[in-house]
Amino acid sequence: MRAFGIDISKYDGKTFTPERAKRTIDFVIQRASYGMYKDEAFDSLVEGSLKVNIRGFYHYLSSAVPWREQGDRFIEIVEKHPHHFLVCDFEGAYNNLNASFVDSCRSFMEYVRQKTGKIVVLYTNPNIYDNVLMRYAHPEKPWPEHWPLWIAQYPYIIPNAIYENTKPRLPAKRRTSWAFWQYTDKGNGEDVGLPEAKGVDLNVFNGSTSDLEEWLMTKEFKPGTQEQEMLKDRIAELAESIRQASEEIAHIAKGLK
Repeated sequence: MRAFGIDISKYDGKTFTPERAKRTIDFVIQRASYGMYKDEAFDSLVEGSLKVNIRGFYHYLSSAVPWREQGDRFIEIVEKHPHHFLVCDFEGAYNNLNASFVDSCRSFMEYVRQKTGKIVVLYTNPNIYDNVLMRYAHPEKPWPEHWPLWIAQYPYIIPNAIYENTKPRLPAKRRTSWAFWQYTDKGNGEDVGLPEAKGVDLNVFNGSTSDLEEWLMTKEFKPGTQEQEMLKDRIAELAESIRQASEEIAHIAKGLK
């Protein structure tokens, strides 16, 4: 059976008591920040999150703020609390979904990964993955496919997602794997220790709890593996940009003679 978890934020109230939940919560993913702001219920909810065996924190990326400033703020908030992985939440609400924002997403994830050494997961839905992320990514080596995916794809019959014969609808463009699946936003708050919540996001990991624990252990930051490949791709892209700029400068200089 798949590992079961929830994701929480201020929209779920300020009380989280997993010890009173009616079902076992294997993991929790809590919103730490959005833009430059700490989630208003973070300090209240994190007390409950720390009682769950496997914990992740997520940041809602904003197109209105430089990505590095958001990364530093996110890290500042979460580094005080023990956790296992981090998430970049890439969505359309209050954002400009353009090439610049897609590049900011990539830079943010690489930065947080390098600074913390933690797994960084990409959260989005199939439509945005296909029509925004993959649209503006490098066509030959699209970077989104290198990152673990937390896919939001629902509604789905709530009890069934925990069984391994079900799966989400994945993005159509070069994506065959997923790590987490947010399969409904209508979970019962009382069932998962959130008495103030009217509807809770429910999730599964693509594997058992043991599989999740093993994945977290083997996905530690190791320069020279996945990060090195992404770095090589980035260097190649920058080199091409420099080459094009040099040609343009030479052309302008020639015209000035």
